[in-house]
Amino acid sequence: MIGVIVVLLLVLCQALASGDSKGIAGPPSPPPDAITCPYPAASSILPCECLAEPHTFRIYLYCRWTMGQDNTADRAAFQAVMDQFDTYNQIYVMQMTCDNCWDFELDGLFHENTTGKFEIQYFTVEDFEPTTLDVEQQFSGRALEGSKGSLVYAKLTPFHYFTPDLHFLSGMVALEQLLLQHLDSDLLGLPEWGSLTNLRFLSLLDGNFGSLSSSTFSGLELLSTLFLDRCQISSLGEATFSSLPSLTHLSLSHNNFTKVPSGTFNGTSSLLLVNLGESGIEEVEDSFEGASTDIQILLQGNFIRRLPEATWRPLTERILHTPLAQGQVDLNWNPLDCGCDVKWLIVDGGSRGLCQRQVCQRRQPAGPGS
Repeated sequence: MIGVIVVLLLVLCQALASGDSKGIAGPPSPPPDAITCPYPAASSILPCECLAEPHTFRIYLYCRWTMGQDNTADRAAFQAVMDQFDTYNQIYVMQMTCDNCWDFELDGLFHENTTGKFEIQYFTVEDFEPTTLDVEQQFSGRALEGSKGSLVYAKLTPFHYFTPDLHFLSGMVALEQLLLQHLDSDLLGLPEWGSLTNLRFLSLLDGNFGSLSSSTFSGLELLSTLFLDRCQISSLGEATFSSLPSLTHLSLSHNNFTKVPSGTFNGTSSLLLVNLGESGIEEVEDSFEGASTDIQILLQGNFIRRLPEATWRPLTERILHTPLAQGQVDLNWNPLDCGCDVKWLIVDGGSRGLCQRQVCQRRQPAGPGS
């Protein structure tokens, strides 16, 4: 009885439940003895601030843009600041935000004559509205051209959907952590990240992706953590995550797919936690064949009524027969029916009463995406 309770422990696990920042190191801060860059003059790069480490000469560039209503003038101001760094070829940390982007756009254009001319290690652009200037894409294919071999961390988080050039990440062989929020794949698709052979952490929160297939994340063999929460995912294909053998943490909460097809998690034997909560799921066909006996499967807040023996018994028995196994399945807030399909769990599993007390709570979950 204790073993079955461990397998189907209905505790709402907090880890990955809301797409938290597990595993993110983030950009380093300047040291206490950092000095103002001797060049360019501080007044010539406002609203940016340039700091330097006195011993290593590493450069930290922080910009808090205050864009206004004149888009053309804003673009010129952005370019003028970047032009001041005409003698630089390396910037250790570059962080940009836009203070007034609730009302205006960030009209800076990222290409070979702005950010693309530097070798950057940590790059952040956040709290911005995508520009409506139609001269070119805001993030062109050469936005980070000089950083192909140096960039280890990149974060782009706008307020609304944006679509960068699909090639702007190509060749980033050193990149380990990537955060791209509000990414819209409707117009062009998803960026090419097959060359990101060193990527460990990928967060794509609040995107617009539609269907996922086995080729969606091809090439990311070292990826260990993937966030896809609130990404308007409508369906999962067979073997969707089969190209991610190193994956340990996956979060797919608050999406819109009704079924988890058989074979969805083939080839993910390293997976320890998968969050499928509140995604409108009615049926789970995948049996998690080959999954770790320590896996936690979060299915809270869906529309699951049945626990088919063919789907769930193999995993259940493997966990029961593995000493010290920590495997759990969270089925809280699902309208489960205690019919013959759960006889194998209640009778054969030796846990009379568990169904009524913990599994079959007839409480209607909230609607998908709510």
